[in-house]
Amino acid sequence: MNIASFGKVLAHCEFV
Repeated sequence: MNIASFGKVLAHCEFV
């Protein structure tokens, strides 16, 4: 798992 991918997922969850 890449940090960038994880960060993107977290950001998306927060946005939703």
